[in-house]
Amino acid sequence: MLAVNASISEIVFLSNSSNGTCPNATGGGGTALFGWSTTIWGFIMAAVSILMFGSFMIPFKFGSLKKSGFDPMVMQVFMNLTIGLTSLLVLSYREFYWSYFGILSGALWMITNMMAIVAIQNAGISIAQGVWSGTTIIVSFVWGAAIFGEEAKSLALALVSLGVLAVGITGISISGTNLLAKKKDEYDILADEIDAYDDNYKPPEKPLSTKTILFGILVASLLGIPNGSVYAPIHYITSTEDITVPYIVSFGLGLLIVTPVFAIPYFAYFHFVKKTPIDWNLKVLPLRAVMAGTMWNIGNWASLYALSYLGYTVGFPLSQCALLLGGVWGIFLFKEITGARRIGLYSISCIVLIGGAVMLGIYGK
Repeated sequence: MLAVNASISEIVFLSNSSNGTCPNATGGGGTALFGWSTTIWGFIMAAVSILMFGSFMIPFKFGSLKKSGFDPMVMQVFMNLTIGLTSLLVLSYREFYWSYFGILSGALWMITNMMAIVAIQNAGISIAQGVWSGTTIIVSFVWGAAIFGEEAKSLALALVSLGVLAVGITGISISGTNLLAKKKDEYDILADEIDAYDDNYKPPEKPLSTKTILFGILVASLLGIPNGSVYAPIHYITSTEDITVPYIVSFGLGLLIVTPVFAIPYFAYFHFVKKTPIDWNLKVLPLRAVMAGTMWNIGNWASLYALSYLGYTVGFPLSQCALLLGGVWGIFLFKEITGARRIGLYSISCIVLIGGAVMLGIYGK
């Protein structure tokens, strides 16, 4: 889930580029809907994917869910059901396509999303998304260069690009810890000043501890492995037709198939072993999960067309702007990163990360 999210659609493009089934690799020049050029539609689709991938986790970050929390598997069940069903909408204008690899992709994505929830709950959306975006890009490059045998335009510069990505990931990680904080940070100073004049003052929720954030960063780092591998199985499909968009149906159905495989043992463990009831939170969680699943699938669908119409060199770097949008939400809406030095390091690190992605898009394919 590239937002999550380097988008998993980049993996589709990388995988297909070596077996002749990739979409328009050089970008658009023809006409599409309403007579608009494919280039215009490419930028429109890129904007849609950025908005959706950068925002799809927001429904779980506000209101009662933020205060009380939620069971990640319950969320996963509702979200996967939404993605599986909305994937079938592709059949309204494309022929049905089925591949058993869709089941594998669905399983990898489910693991990815479960890890994303843990990462966001522990590190926040800004830090978690920044870290997993970088590691996802690195893993996808490894799939293409080391496993699929795709030749890089310049291996040396591609490796430099990976180094730049690593620097960006490190900076984002540090910005989420207390390493840049003073002995008494802004939160404590403000609380002390207000408390001195108002005995009834109740301070806001204390920021997450460094230990908690570091655990979230670790999970986000490891998340790049399944996330960067979600659509790698498509490389082994031998069809001579463009199956990138139709594969969405196989992926959605595969997700519906694997969800019970993960969910039933999980619920059984809590019911029979831990004797702990599962809180389904039916008043709030299903609607939020439907919103998130719909947003993610719209982003996934749009990103495929952005890559098809704009080509990898333009479409791939554009997709990374979802990272910046996620950071904006995290900083200004959820106050996950505070202080000028932390926000400054985070912003610079995001630019470095996107710069590495642009370099990899140019020299790594």
